[in-house]
Amino acid sequence: MPWTRERLDAELAALELRLRDIEHEADRHDVLSRFAQSANPILEAAAADDYAHALDRVQGMLAARGWVLEDDGVAG
Repeated sequence: MPWTRERLDAELAALELRLRDIEHEADRHDVLSRFAQSANPILEAAAADDYAHALDRVQGMLAARGWVLEDDGVAG
C-alpha cells in the first residue's frame, strides 16, 4: 500500500538528513550508490500521484549538495 503524502514527506525529510551523514561516512565515489539504497525504497513506496513530487525532492536534495548525474557517471 502506498504511503500517504504526509508519511512520504516525513521520510524524505529524514532522507535529506541522512544524505549529510552519507557524505561524511562514504568515499565520494560511493555517496550516490549509498544514497540510492535509502532513496529507492521511499520512491517505491510513493503513490502514483506522489511519485513526481518525491523524485523532485530527491533530485533537489542532490542538487542542493552539489551532486549531479552526468552521462558518463557522477560528478560531485
